Amino acid sequence: MPISQQKFWFVTGKGGVGKSTVAAALAVGLAGHGRRVLLCTSGDATAVWHLLSAAFGYEASREPSGLELVAPGLWSVHIDPGAAVLEYGAMILKSRWASEAVFGNRAVRRFIEAVPGIQPWAVLGKAAFHSSERCPDDGDGWGSNDRFDAVILDAPSTGHALQMLRVPMVLSKVGRGGPLGRDAIRIWDQLRDRSHTATVLVSLLEDLPTNETLELAAELEELGVPLSQLVLNRTLPWSITPAERAQLASLKVAADATASDSTVSGSAETVESQPDSDTSAPGSVEASAERSALSWAVQQAKRHQEAERQAERLARASALAGVPIIRLPNVVARQPERMLNQLAEQLMG
Repeated sequence: MPISQQKFWFVTGKGGVGKSTVAAALAVGLAGHGRRVLLCTSGDATAVWHLLSAAFGYEASREPSGLELVAPGLWSVHIDPGAAVLEYGAMILKSRWASEAVFGNRAVRRFIEAVPGIQPWAVLGKAAFHSSERCPDDGDGWGSNDRFDAVILDAPSTGHALQMLRVPMVLSKVGRGGPLGRDAIRIWDQLRDRSHTATVLVSLLEDLPTNETLELAAELEELGVPLSQLVLNRTLPWSITPAERAQLASLKVAADATASDSTVSGSAETVESQPDSDTSAPGSVEASAERSALSWAVQQAKRHQEAERQAERLARASALAGVPIIRLPNVVARQPERMLNQLAEQLMG
């Protein structure tokens, strides 16, 4: 099944790898293909708000859990766990007033906030609800068409994302028989259904992000949640062969040796014998510039070598999981809308 057909997208990765930008670019890409898309955020979503604001002139009201139109075909919602619990209570109790009376009670709220997993469950549950939400109509209150074609959750970073995914698994086992258990079973089944949910891991070609991505991929496999896509963000635009790296290293060594010989030779001469010496003579400036350029080239070569090593590790893991790898370029965000469209084009293939 083409990855663009999934209803629910769960995007995560190590903090700082650009997962929120990838989630926003996915939303833009899917909306650009004519789909009605909802981008869900939680926690500190300031970076996403600034990005969407700069790209589309969107100003988030930051109203808890309120849906807002960002651009044609693209909506966003910032999920506040407390507000999401109230919404869920209203659905179960069939009354907003009853929900506020129960869940708005200070003691009850303190109890709920103290229960491990409730807040991530509230965020995941609301996002999953929107992926199955129907359009209201004038008949029985619910239409036959889905309100959104795709819902993208900009999920927490790796450790917290795993906690979020484990909650419905646990609730599906301990809450059987009640509405909470039924909803948990439904969401847990959806998360493990590759035709419904696309789980996307975002990484950088650096040691720590790669290690964390591989660990997360293993944890997902253990949970039974299939990985759908691996996105390598901010990749370098060119590669360098081992022979070219060796040639650069040799040139750098030769330049350093020449500089060392010149220093030794110069130190043997007294200042009196060169009263008009100019340390900034064109020859010395050119040699210094050459060494600096070579030093930079060698460092870049080492950086590329390390990046390719990490890419090979991730490629092996991707091959074992049978999922595609998408490389995104390191795009400067001077023009946010153009940047998002460029990344979206890459993600949509």
